[in-house]
Amino acid sequence: DGHSGEVSGRSRKRAPRVLTNVAELGGNKKCSTGAGAGGAPPGSVCGVTSDCENRHMRVECLNSVDHKDCQNQRLQKKQFARVEVFKTGDGRGWGLKALEDISRGNLVQEYIGEVVTTAMCKARLRQYGPDTPVYFLTIDSKLVIDASSKGSVARFINHSCDPNCETEKWEVGSETCIAIVAKKDIVKGTEL
Repeated sequence: DGHSGEVSGRSRKRAPRVLTNVAELGGNKKCSTGAGAGGAPPGSVCGVTSDCENRHMRVECLNSVDHKDCQNQRLQKKQFARVEVFKTGDGRGWGLKALEDISRGNLVQEYIGEVVTTAMCKARLRQYGPDTPVYFLTIDSKLVIDASSKGSVARFINHSCDPNCETEKWEVGSETCIAIVAKKDIVKGTEL
């Protein structure tokens, strides 16, 4: 069926920079929690509730950070929740469900696809036609991610009037990434 799994690798073109890394602003690549000096408890270094400057700016700490317990490298380390593509029973087509409980604020998936201009997106919409499923996600006013033929399983997350996930723009090195994050606690088996 072509829709049953994740396309391996990072099959998207590089997008222009949206943010600047804290380190390049004269800041530090590590957080201000004292992690480099061993001042933070294990498991909390650059975590959701930490004072990590990078995390607050949605900039991932780089692999060169001098503390091995850094919790702000989720996209780089592909620390995604376990999920599964499934056929919905109500005619909406494909969907994605959680295979484990996912806590609020945790990374669910990264939205990956081909980065195209908005003009190319409009041309592809005409090319695909009204009966072809499309998987577009807007990065900014000039760029769109098209996950229609190349992408991760995140493209199967359906719209909801009461969503349990949300998108966040993150800077990883010089690349802008779109993270899908749990907006609230999600119970195993729940559609995303």
